[in-house]
Amino acid sequence: YNSYPTSLNLSRSYTATPVTATVIVPNVGCDLTLATTSEPGTPSYLVTIGEVISVEFTFVVPEGFTSSTKLKIVSSGSTAAIPRGKINFIGSNLNGSLLALGKAPTYSITNSSVGNTVEWTFGDITNTPDNVVDS
Repeated sequence: YNSYPTSLNLSRSYTATPVTATVIVPNVGCDLTLATTSEPGTPSYLVTIGEVISVEFTFVVPEGFTSSTKLKIVSSGSTAAIPRGKINFIGSNLNGSLLALGKAPTYSITNSSVGNTVEWTFGDITNTPDNVVDS
């Protein structure tokens, strides 16, 4: 490109070499594991009415800053979602005002005719960059 043209043709020409960069964005997601159940014979996730279960969620948080981190679970039909839980592990590079071991995250429940929605709030999370993908 050139600087602003003048009537005296004193403009300066600029050239630049293109710069390329590779950005790797990790898969952001959640793994769900059935931890315990009140019915030892339950195969996999096929639970029955009245059965009490515990599940574990494992999150991989991308490096950098993630604002307003939330986990939302929607249950279909008349299934009740009762949120009880606590944070059992926090990666060494994770920081957040709402993250504390043993603390239950803030939650809200929305009921409707088609099911219930439970939303846990983890707030703003910073994962200090170290180029290692871990939980």
